[in-house]
Amino acid sequence: MMAASLEESVKSLQDRIAALEEENNLLKNAKQKHLPFHEDKEDSETHKTIESLQQQVAILRDLSPFRFSGLSEVLSQDGLTVNIRKTIEGRYRDVQFQLKFLMQESLDTGESHVTDLSIAASDVFTTDLMEHIERMSAQGNVQGFLHLVKGYSRWTEAKTQTFKHFTAEYPNIVMQVDTNLLNIKANNCTLVLTWNLEVEGESSVVPDIRLEVVVPESVQEKQKDFLESVDENFQLMLQRLGIEASINSLIETVK
Repeated sequence: MMAASLEESVKSLQDRIAALEEENNLLKNAKQKHLPFHEDKEDSETHKTIESLQQQVAILRDLSPFRFSGLSEVLSQDGLTVNIRKTIEGRYRDVQFQLKFLMQESLDTGESHVTDLSIAASDVFTTDLMEHIERMSAQGNVQGFLHLVKGYSRWTEAKTQTFKHFTAEYPNIVMQVDTNLLNIKANNCTLVLTWNLEVEGESSVVPDIRLEVVVPESVQEKQKDFLESVDENFQLMLQRLGIEASINSLIETVK
C-alpha cells in the first residue's frame, strides 16, 4: 500500500460518509413529511456505519507519514471467510520494517483478523524494543506495531536534535558520549544525562530521561543526600519546564 493509495482510500471513505449522511438526511426529511421522526433500526445502523468509516479515516490519516509497498496472495476461501497472505515492506523516517501475516477476512461482516504475524525491522529499533515487538507478533497487533514505530522515531529524532543543539551551543562544557548519554561539565563534577525510551501501555513510546551527578570519591559521602535527590528534583523540573528548558537550566546553573 503506497502513500498515494492511502490518500485515495481516505478520499473514498470520506465520499462514502458524505453519501451516507446525505442519504440519511433525505430519509429523515421524507419521514418527517408524513409523521414525527423517531430513529429506527435502519437509522441506527447508518450511524454505526458512518462512525466505523470515520474511525477508518482517522487510522489512515495516522498512517499517512508511512511509506508502504507489498503484495497479497489469496490462499483459500472457506464459505464467507477468505484467507489472505500479506507481505508488507515499509519505512517511517529511519526505521525500515517488513511484516508478514495471514489475514482472515469475513465477506459477511467485512471484519478482518490477523494471525501468524512476523516482524523484521531495523537493528537499532528491534534491539531497543525487542520484548514489545515479540509481544505484538504473538498478538497479531499490526496497528500497535505501527504506533510503536511512530513513537520510537519521533523521540529518537527529538533526542538527536536536542543533543545536537546543546553540544553546538555549549561546546566547551557539553559533550555527547554516545547516542543516549550527554555529559555537562561543572567545576568539581559532571552532570550525566541519560536519555532512554520506554513503552507505556500497549504501544506508547515515551522518553525516560535521568540525571546523575558524578563527583570525586572524597566528596561522595559528604554530598550523599544531595546526590540521591538529584534525579528526583530533575524529574519535577521536566514536568514543569519540559525537556529542552530543563537541560538549558542545568547548563546555565553550572557554566
